[in-house]
Amino acid sequence: MERKNTGYRLLALLEDRRPAKLRRRAWVLPESYMLEALEKGSENVFVKRLLLLAAVSGLLIIAALAAGLLSPGLEEALKRPPYGSEAGELSLELEMSLGKQQLSETVDVLVQPERLGAAAADKMFDELWEQLPGIMYEGLLSSVSGDLKLPQEYGEGRVRLFWESSAPSVVYDDGFIDFLEASQGQRISLVCSAEAGDFTDRKEFTVIIDKASAELEKSFQKRMELLSLELSASDSGLRLELPEEAAGARLDWRLSKGSAVVPLILMSALLGLFLYFSRYDSLEKKLKSDAEAFRNELPNMILQLILLLNAGLVSTAAFEELLEQNKKSSNPLYIQLRLAMQRCKGSNSSFSSELYSLARRSESKEFIRFANLVYENSARGTQLAEKLERERSSMWNSRLNMAKARAKTAETKLSFPLLLLLLSVVMISIAPAFLQMNT
Repeated sequence: MERKNTGYRLLALLEDRRPAKLRRRAWVLPESYMLEALEKGSENVFVKRLLLLAAVSGLLIIAALAAGLLSPGLEEALKRPPYGSEAGELSLELEMSLGKQQLSETVDVLVQPERLGAAAADKMFDELWEQLPGIMYEGLLSSVSGDLKLPQEYGEGRVRLFWESSAPSVVYDDGFIDFLEASQGQRISLVCSAEAGDFTDRKEFTVIIDKASAELEKSFQKRMELLSLELSASDSGLRLELPEEAAGARLDWRLSKGSAVVPLILMSALLGLFLYFSRYDSLEKKLKSDAEAFRNELPNMILQLILLLNAGLVSTAAFEELLEQNKKSSNPLYIQLRLAMQRCKGSNSSFSSELYSLARRSESKEFIRFANLVYENSARGTQLAEKLERERSSMWNSRLNMAKARAKTAETKLSFPLLLLLLSVVMISIAPAFLQMNT
């Protein structure tokens, strides 16, 4: 009994704490040992939690005290940021005593950066003049064979820079050098004016052009861009005057005619391919229309043949009479039957065998069934007529189903134009309302 109670207490403790590791390993230890260990742990849980709560509270109190001690005082917060920095935001609590009445308000102010002093300005300008040559050109200014970089500001916007060139047609405001206009060894003076707060300073730099090592293609492209803009803006005279010389070089002008050659060649090639692959299109259309006319006329021909058979003619005589009645018809069915009759008379063979051979070549299932009936029942006039009547009814039903399918297809195709018509009617109806809303 004691062992059973011990087991229940052990299971209850395990269920309360749900220790996964203990549940996996409980079977290797005696139950009494596990129970004693778990009860000791449960007695110490409350004490451990109290100690943990005290430690966390102490840490929070220490952090709050440290934040209060480390936060700057009013005098420190009112100091202006250094020159060139952004204005600082400051929130102040204002309390005012008016007799016995106490008033308080929160005031948000911006602390502007301090002004630049003379000593700091001189130091900044000295640093600028020392670093600017390396910024302007990677090499030496005494041998310039590429474009210059003329910055508009320095020190994250604390100093604004302005440039003046002694040869503006050679050195542009953005640092581009027109080597077509420049000469070898030309000396160009660049004056940089710097402004920082209330202080200004100037510095002159001498640039020597090394035209022999320069790439003239970029200068030529830049010159042509400017020339294109100049010619496009010109509106004087009855005709556009094209310059014959630029930067000492002769200019030859002509119309561009080669741009349309490649598209024309491609279009010609595509047209040739289209004509090549469509050379049999007319023949295919003709064969398709003839096959359609052949199938459509077959039930009418069978009906005429049935009437002739019921009149007492045998199959061969009935076909001869049928072809005589339709000798002027241009339908492919009668043309092929006349040719079969000619082959039959020329080779002294039976017409039914020639008809069956024609049906196999046509690959028409309906015509093959018809030829097979004629071939097997050519000597039985009345029975052949009855079988042909059933076959004709089956063909008419098949044609009726095909007509219904085409009608459904036509309905689907006509729905899109109807939708467009409906949309146009809706737009015409609501257009006056939109116009009235706009006015």
